[in-house]
Amino acid sequence: MVISLQAQVQEYRVAQMSTKPLINELPCPQDCAQSVPNSWTKPAHGWVKANCDRAWLKQTQKGGAG
Repeated sequence: MVISLQAQVQEYRVAQMSTKPLINELPCPQDCAQSVPNSWTKPAHGWVKANCDRAWLKQTQKGGAG
């Protein structure tokens, strides 16, 4: 997992040097924010739910994932 995270950080740094806008810097459609649930919901019977998140601080060039 650490190697994968390091590769993602490197990919992010390369993208930052690019003149193209990053996907997460593009404007979000009006209905985008409404489609995300406000709280955790139990998955349907027979399904497994994996929760994950990530963060990146441009000022420090450091990030984390969990």
